Amino acid sequence: MRGALRIAIVVTLLAVPSIAIAAAGSQVRAINCGREQYKPARIILSCGDAGIWLGKLRWSSWNRTKAVATGDYNQNTCTPTCSAGHTVTRPVKVTLSTPQTCPGRPNLAFRRATFTFPSGAPPYAFHRYSFDCPF
Repeated sequence: MRGALRIAIVVTLLAVPSIAIAAAGSQVRAINCGREQYKPARIILSCGDAGIWLGKLRWSSWNRTKAVATGDYNQNTCTPTCSAGHTVTRPVKVTLSTPQTCPGRPNLAFRRATFTFPSGAPPYAFHRYSFDCPF
């Protein structure tokens, strides 16, 4: 009897993380300046001034562990100043990963991004990025 009880407890404890993930919404979202979105066409990385953003995103895969897209990496040069700067655009491959539930939010959201630049990165470009949870 004790052996069966131990097995039942172990099975229950192993199932808890799966239940938590299943309960966290059906689709993992991307964090986009305080909003959670499914397969956005644009993701702003610098929310304060929108000086760095990903645009024209085309998602080739999106599942519960990662999402992959190609598109444009756009960055304001801030030369001579950010308000007078120009935008540099480069093709980019984006991989979103590390899904986590943010406090007070029902859905899992990707918290990390990596960027690959097939034709070279613009100066000072991010190669990795961590998304903060929305407020």
